[in-house]
Amino acid sequence: MGYNKVVINGLSVVDLTGDNVTPDKMLDGVIAHNAKGEAIHGTILSNGEDSVVIDGEYVVIPKGYYPSEVRIKVNVEPPEPEVPDNSILNAAIGTTVKVPGPDGGYNEFIIVHHGLPSELYDASCDGTWLLEKDVVTERVWDSRNDYSDSRVAEWLSATYMVDHFNSSIKSKIKTVKIPFLRSGETFSGQNGFECQAFLPSIMEMGIPLGGKSGMGEDGACLTYFEGTAIDEEPLRTVGSKNRYWTRSSYVLTDDQVFTCAGATGKFSYRPGGSYYGIRPMIIVDSTTILNPDGTIA
Repeated sequence: MGYNKVVINGLSVVDLTGDNVTPDKMLDGVIAHNAKGEAIHGTILSNGEDSVVIDGEYVVIPKGYYPSEVRIKVNVEPPEPEVPDNSILNAAIGTTVKVPGPDGGYNEFIIVHHGLPSELYDASCDGTWLLEKDVVTERVWDSRNDYSDSRVAEWLSATYMVDHFNSSIKSKIKTVKIPFLRSGETFSGQNGFECQAFLPSIMEMGIPLGGKSGMGEDGACLTYFEGTAIDEEPLRTVGSKNRYWTRSSYVLTDDQVFTCAGATGKFSYRPGGSYYGIRPMIIVDSTTILNPDGTIA
């Protein structure tokens, strides 16, 4: 005997008396209870060929079980977005692209990476990485080597983003969370520093962890810089040849930061309160259109 209703202290907690489910409305293998509280077993799928099928993202129950065909949508992975042939993703690493500025001119960047460099990075960093072709200015980094709270990071997020890009391009520059160091500790993934423009780390520029004394783990090598521990040419600047800052703290002190010599591509650490070049990096969505003349649309 089945039970179709349960009442506790005058409160109905189970009530099947109004149920109208029948075996011919249930998939084979499914067990339910009818209005009498009796167990019933589904019979759909019992007739061989005329059975439930998978059609893309739907389960289809053929006409015959119901007055018309029933299509039940199931959870599926979203399709990958289509990437246009003229997207920046299809441009080769090392390609120079032109990013429009606010005054009608443009800034030249080098494509240095496509995608996520490693699991150290938050998913927001998945895109096409662009590095300024040359130093854009000279500034103090900060007297304390915590990149997330540094004067240079503040300048990049405010002044640089305002002065170097037109409004249409700003919307294509991703807001990302990048790995950084604080007191020698690595902050990565969702705990990374949120920004749009940032300085490259010494590890992103090809120096492996332990390759220099006082390094911390604040990134992974970008494609353009693979092999720079042997060949320093990609690290050199084309114009000013000035020494420029990285975002990498020298972890054996609380006020030193790694720099790169624009003329030679060699790294050394310097007091964060010194004036050296700024060579920013940004990440754009990989579907961003690249015009034939190399200008980002």
